[in-house]
Amino acid sequence: MKKFVKAILFLFALSSIAYAEDDGMSVLNKKRAEIEKAEKAKAKLAKEAEEKARKEAEEQARLAEKAAKEQAQAVEVVEAPVETVVATEGLNPQDEKEAMEILDDMRKKIKKEDTETLKLQQEDKRIRNIYI
Repeated sequence: MKKFVKAILFLFALSSIAYAEDDGMSVLNKKRAEIEKAEKAKAKLAKEAEEKARKEAEEQARLAEKAAKEQAQAVEVVEAPVETVVATEGLNPQDEKEAMEILDDMRKKIKKEDTETLKLQQEDKRIRNIYI
C-alpha cells in the first residue's frame, strides 16, 4: 500500500511539474511577444525619426540652394557695370580728374554698402530659418 501511495504521489508531482512547465512556456511566449511588439514599435519610431530628419535635411538644402541663387542674382545686380556719360565741356583737366576720382570713390562706397546690405539680409534669412 505504501508503494501504491508513493507511486501516486510521484505521478501527482510529475504531472504538476508538466503543468508548471506548460504554464512557464505560456508566460515565456507572452513575454517574448511583448518584447517583439516593443522592438517593432521602437523600430517604427526610429524609422519615422530618420524619415523626418531626412525631410528636414532636404528642406534645409533646398532653402540653402534658394538662398544661394538669390545671392548670386543679387551679386549680379550689384556688380553690373554702370556706364555714365559725363559732360566735361567747361572743366579743365585737373578738375575733370578730381571729379572722376570723386565719382569712382562714390561708386566704391555704394558697392560696399550694397554688399554689406546683402550680407545683413542673408544673415537675417539664416536666423529666421533657424528659428522657424
